[in-house]
Amino acid sequence: MKQIKLYSGNLMRVGKYALASMIFFAAASPVLAQEETEGATAAVAPVKQKSKNASVNKYPMTEVSGRVIDAATGEPLAGVKLKSYNNSLYTAMTNEKGEYTIKVPTFVTSITAELEGYNMVQSAINGRTEGVNFKLLSDRYLPDYTAKTAGSKSVGIKDFERTTGFSADDEVRDRLGADVRSISRSALNGQGDVMFINGLNSLNSNAQPLIVVDGVIYDMLYDSEMIHLGYFNNLLASINMDDVESIEVLKNGTAIYGAKAANGVILINTKRNKSMATRIDFNASVGFELTPKTIDVMNAGEYRSYASQMLQTTGTKLNEFKFLNTDPSYYYYNMYHNNTDWKDVSYRNAFSQNYSLHIQGGDDVANYNLSVGYGKGNATLRDNGMNRFNIRFNTDIVLNKWFTTRFDAMYTNITRNLRDAGLASTLNSSAIAATNVLSLIKSPFLSPYDFSTDGKVSSFISDADTYLDEVLGSSASIANPKAILENGEAKNKNHTDLTQVGVTIAPKWIPTKNFSITERFSYNMQSFDERYFTPLVGMPTYLLEGRGYVGNTDASIYSKHNSIFSDTRADWAIPLGAHRLDIYGGVRFLNDTYNSSYMVGYGSQNDKMPNMSTSLAFKENNGVDTNWRSLSYYANVSYNYKEKYYLDGQVSVETSSRFGKEAEGGLKLFGVAWGVFPSIQGSWVISNEKWFKANNGINLLKLNVGFESVGNDQV
Repeated sequence: MKQIKLYSGNLMRVGKYALASMIFFAAASPVLAQEETEGATAAVAPVKQKSKNASVNKYPMTEVSGRVIDAATGEPLAGVKLKSYNNSLYTAMTNEKGEYTIKVPTFVTSITAELEGYNMVQSAINGRTEGVNFKLLSDRYLPDYTAKTAGSKSVGIKDFERTTGFSADDEVRDRLGADVRSISRSALNGQGDVMFINGLNSLNSNAQPLIVVDGVIYDMLYDSEMIHLGYFNNLLASINMDDVESIEVLKNGTAIYGAKAANGVILINTKRNKSMATRIDFNASVGFELTPKTIDVMNAGEYRSYASQMLQTTGTKLNEFKFLNTDPSYYYYNMYHNNTDWKDVSYRNAFSQNYSLHIQGGDDVANYNLSVGYGKGNATLRDNGMNRFNIRFNTDIVLNKWFTTRFDAMYTNITRNLRDAGLASTLNSSAIAATNVLSLIKSPFLSPYDFSTDGKVSSFISDADTYLDEVLGSSASIANPKAILENGEAKNKNHTDLTQVGVTIAPKWIPTKNFSITERFSYNMQSFDERYFTPLVGMPTYLLEGRGYVGNTDASIYSKHNSIFSDTRADWAIPLGAHRLDIYGGVRFLNDTYNSSYMVGYGSQNDKMPNMSTSLAFKENNGVDTNWRSLSYYANVSYNYKEKYYLDGQVSVETSSRFGKEAEGGLKLFGVAWGVFPSIQGSWVISNEKWFKANNGINLLKLNVGFESVGNDQV
């Protein structure tokens, strides 16, 4: 077992004190509440809205009117909420004719239209007082506008109730393909994708984006090893897509995440209750996937001719081979005169199903969202599938007008039946046991089953073929995929079990309407168990380098990952009429521990009840026991003028045990290396300028420019 020591004593003391104070802060309130938002008093046009306070009408005002219709039918829409962009103090609603009149300050440059079941639409005023019309599209389409604009660039998606996907990265691939380059890891459910934001940023370390779920950084353990070839333990599969409210991809302005943001950031937010009414929703979805189209392969006659030609190139002196004898009375005739489509043995049509129950409710003090889900996904590759059970409980509690708290808890269990689905990097390290590969290279004149003495097919599965052993040796034998599928079925054979538990508490102090301090503390645990087995029957023997000839393989791995996350943050919003200044900053601490144990052996005594035991040959034991920490301070200042000009400035200073004491560059404080990561981003919404012509076919035109420096601590 290998132990890796981290951090110097000075930094460990800093981390301990910071963590202790954060835990104390979190313990002061055991449970988190929804953020208070400024309300809005709506009025049906042409009635003018009333001000909430004296500050609403202290600026020069102007009236804007128009009409809102359904983009598909052209029918007027009543009850549409009109609002000055990113400012809920100035609102109105449409009447039964879809008409509205809204009174806004003269510095307001655009307004938005919102209605349940439709995507929000933003329109520039461009100096107009009438004719600011809207066409609303159903929310089944991807939204084109966001509720807020910033100097940084991001794209987002929401509404996942109709998806049959098992993982968030599947949705990113299908719906954000123009913004995130995604490559599927495999066709197995929940395996997800390799994602690249702004290109491939590293050849030597992790190139995947940082994942942040409900404000908590997730370490995806991209470098953890699996036993089954072609399999990846995708932690995003532990999140039921029916629990997801939105997914946002940050393409720049990510310096706030410092040494973890080199490859972009993906923010995932789960659902929270937004209504005081009790609501129960049940969702069910079913998917069906047809057997994939693979490359065409030779039939039995074509392969027999190919094999005989191949033998001529070996220089063999033999002049008689069992598979070439065409006499029906020959003892081996039935064994070598079949026409098996091995793709039918290895593939099938597959069903997937997802069920989820959501219970939401609350009052003006507490709100909750409880979800329970079950999903079953069968892959088209036989005996490859997953079962997922998950529970998520999100609560928001208002203790008083100055203090709220949020408490979230989740549990997920994913079990899988697996087989190899790929090739090893070197073919002499193991026999091929991937049924998808075997279906393309296995001789079609062989049968999956043995034959009885009377020439009839028996119920016994045949062993690995040996028809070329006489010339090429045992290394030419190819496994029987039918044997791998049937004899490898059991919980102690080819099986994985992932359990994930997470708890987050986030108390928030709000001394004034525009200032707040939040402490977000989270604990996550993942335990993973994987068993691997290839059977005695159906697998050829092969030469294990430096050991000798072996038959079947029996292996297991168990790992456990604990993660503690703390983020203490202060937010300050300063509205100044046409100007707006938003400032936030804080300190973030992460502590992760990971340990795993691995064992492999060869030559189990039977296929019925194999066990990791001392009777296995050439046993190997290995494992890892490590931990890593990081501590960062960050600040962000965002300024915008008239929702036309935006400027964001960010900086984070971070140290990590992964840097090492001798890391070059940055700062040297407390005996460790600190990286400094600055960023400046700007945006100009050209379409909000008065000189920009309205009704020219362009609703929103924005120019982004920026510079940032980020790092990669996955080294």
